[in-house]
Amino acid sequence: MGKVRKIALITCGSNFERHKRVVHEVHETLKEMGEYALYVFTNYGIFVNDTPYNSGASSIYQLVKRHNFDGCILGSNVGSHSMLSELAKTFRKCGIPCVGLNVILEQVPFAILDAYSSQVQLMEHLIQEHQCKKINLVGFIRGDMFTEQAVRGYRDVLERYGMVYEEKRVLSKIVSIENGRTLLDEFKERGIDDADATICYHDVHAIGLCLEMKKRGLSVPKDMRLCSLNYSTNSMVFRPVITGINRQDESISRKACRLLGDILDGKEILYENYFYGKIKYGQSCGCQVINDSFDEEIFQEIILNKIESGSQISLMMNYNDALEKVESLHELGNNVFKMLQGSKRREFVFCLNKRDIGYILNETEDFGKDMEEPFDDKMVVISGNLKGVDNIADTEFETSQILPIEPKAGDMYVIMPVHRNERVYGYVTFINSYKPIDMYNHRILHESIGSSIEGLRRQMILRSSIRELDEQHMRDALTGLYNRYAQERYVHKFIESGSFTVVMIDMDGLKVINDTYGHLAGNNALNIMADALKACVQPSDLLVRYAGDEFLILSYMTDCEYWDAFDEKLNQTMADLAEKQTLSYKIGASVGYSVCNQNTYEAFVECYRTADKKMYANKQVRKNTGK
Repeated sequence: MGKVRKIALITCGSNFERHKRVVHEVHETLKEMGEYALYVFTNYGIFVNDTPYNSGASSIYQLVKRHNFDGCILGSNVGSHSMLSELAKTFRKCGIPCVGLNVILEQVPFAILDAYSSQVQLMEHLIQEHQCKKINLVGFIRGDMFTEQAVRGYRDVLERYGMVYEEKRVLSKIVSIENGRTLLDEFKERGIDDADATICYHDVHAIGLCLEMKKRGLSVPKDMRLCSLNYSTNSMVFRPVITGINRQDESISRKACRLLGDILDGKEILYENYFYGKIKYGQSCGCQVINDSFDEEIFQEIILNKIESGSQISLMMNYNDALEKVESLHELGNNVFKMLQGSKRREFVFCLNKRDIGYILNETEDFGKDMEEPFDDKMVVISGNLKGVDNIADTEFETSQILPIEPKAGDMYVIMPVHRNERVYGYVTFINSYKPIDMYNHRILHESIGSSIEGLRRQMILRSSIRELDEQHMRDALTGLYNRYAQERYVHKFIESGSFTVVMIDMDGLKVINDTYGHLAGNNALNIMADALKACVQPSDLLVRYAGDEFLILSYMTDCEYWDAFDEKLNQTMADLAEKQTLSYKIGASVGYSVCNQNTYEAFVECYRTADKKMYANKQVRKNTGK
């Protein structure tokens, strides 16, 4: 066996049916060709006028530049000529051959549908067979190569038949049923509602227009004949059946693969490879005979997909609910694993940018979306299922590897971004499974993972905010020490230990300082005392500002010699701190303690009283001795 050639396919799932046909055909053709593995970089977004509908979704195409592939097939259904041109230039610099699939790029061989001849076929059919005189044309995006070819064919046929070209009869619309429904009103506004036929770039437009006509009591084809430059299952199952062009996706995909294979083998190739679409006649243009449009296998596939999708929807929604409630990355990984296993995925890898994990868990403010590269240099597997691997979770790998495994001949990896709107977190790879492109409900899966990450981050932010508020609630505003709320929360830990010490400390002469030097001086004295206490206690001690000038310590240290010496240690520390500030007044503290050897709250209260009494006794001694 020779080296497995790694081929990248750049495609988009916005047109679900074409996407499915292209991926199937490319994979099967490469398997026939020999030692190839296919990496499908895809998402459900699209570019409009070279601008991504969602930059988070389109980020997946930046990932392809990280790996040294042997070849790349660039699909036009992405919708961005400039982005594909950029990728082609990047690969050309690296010496990686590219082939255009339904797209013409500089210095790139291509296999493409001849949109010009397709438009000519439809125009001549409408003029010759149905005597149409005024024909409207609804394109997709002005500047798009396919649309421009169609417009050129439209103009040439009008000129050939001595008909006038009117710019106002050529419209551009983003593909959607709703945009198709609005066409009647736009025709009226433009003064072109007298058309006897309309040709749409996409059959979805034609279907939307047909639905609106029916709603308004108009008839297709009696009041207007409809055709499409895209004949799909939609065209076939709709009534009336939409006349359109079979775009030869399978043949073009096969040719793109063969072109790339010949380049890699050093063979001479033909750079320009055009395919001619064939009209599929339907009732929408007035043709009563529907030539070979009824395909039992296609209809069976539609029914099976509908049944399978319906049976999975409730399961998918249950998993969505579970994903929305995750409270850790571990739980997220487990739930994604369950979801994918529940929808019968065999192998997959779900990974996140290493740099973004801290952001997701609210441990850092940094987030990769502000960087030029949406993907980090390292990825971390959150969950996955690979043959022969017991546990892939937490595996780190270089992003340039794309996956933490080596491909085998015939493998296919469908790589989809994990994102929430513009925020990119990582990607999911489905291994040797057509389900991600066959099953429409993977859109739910795709969005759910990104949403769950956002949900997890919100949970982390909420927890952090609660902790912060809770901490503020337990802190003294002046000294920053714990207050009595904290004492009540944590005292039970000391009680449960069965042996601990209660220490009471009272500042000497705070009233005199306040009365003589003002309350700001008194506050400063309290802060000096707090700093001294923090310097003297152990890390495991609980230090509390108990009242105005009273402080409390709970400590696991029960050595009486230690606490007998604490008074002197604390006062010396306070004196040192006061000396550094060159204070004009003297500060000191009185200390009393009591060791508690019982694990009851009542015992703690009794020890507190004893420590308090000892503290006041110590204060009297200090007064009498003038300390």
